[in-house]
Amino acid sequence: MFKQNLRLLLLFVAIAGYAGADQMTWYGPNGTNWAGFYTSPYYVDDTSKTPAIRLTLFCLDFNDEIAPPTAWVANIRDLNSDNVTSFAQFGGHYDPNVQVSFPVAGYGDAYTRYKEAAWLFTQIEAFQAQGDTASMIMYQVAAWELFVDSSHIVTLTNDIGQGQFRADVDHALAAAQTAVNGTFTGAGWSLVTGDLTWVNDSYGGKHVQEFLTPIPEPSAVVLLVTVAGFLATARRRRRGQSV
Repeated sequence: MFKQNLRLLLLFVAIAGYAGADQMTWYGPNGTNWAGFYTSPYYVDDTSKTPAIRLTLFCLDFNDEIAPPTAWVANIRDLNSDNVTSFAQFGGHYDPNVQVSFPVAGYGDAYTRYKEAAWLFTQIEAFQAQGDTASMIMYQVAAWELFVDSSHIVTLTNDIGQGQFRADVDHALAAAQTAVNGTFTGAGWSLVTGDLTWVNDSYGGKHVQEFLTPIPEPSAVVLLVTVAGFLATARRRRRGQSV
């Protein structure tokens, strides 16, 4: 127990050194499971904010994992072409060792695939509101297909199989492609990419999963600022009362 706690302490100390990035602490999955894998959405606390913000994450990445101790450093960037080619794990210059074979043919370059994933995740949000876990799982698996690499494609393909579920996943992918070729731009989504310096310095060069997260509505940001201001005022009042 002492050694485990020491590992956690050392990890959090290492995380604290990356002031320019966001410090992620795993909270948990939503509970849906497919083929032994939890599916999106997941929940994390961004503890670099005061107060901490709980983020909803949607998983792009079948190739890597978040493993205990489940705390890491990430960069959060709006989903756009510049950020995909500069920061995204599967989009360009994040790491020359990240090679994606794009096994699903015809679904465009990396930026197009990120937008297609954002569309799939938008549908998952709607399915979750309806309690439709089967569709949530189907659209998650479709998103994983967009970025699975050559080392993991066999596992994913075998798990999908060749029956109705395969047909449903293909239909979801085709719908995502149609949406992105139409009017869907991916606006309102941000990339959550493991900070490469932290990955190399504090995580042994092993990548952590990459995610998309919906950008909070302006009303939610206003509420957060209001709550933060209220807490700061309350602390000042308590200090004044204790004098």
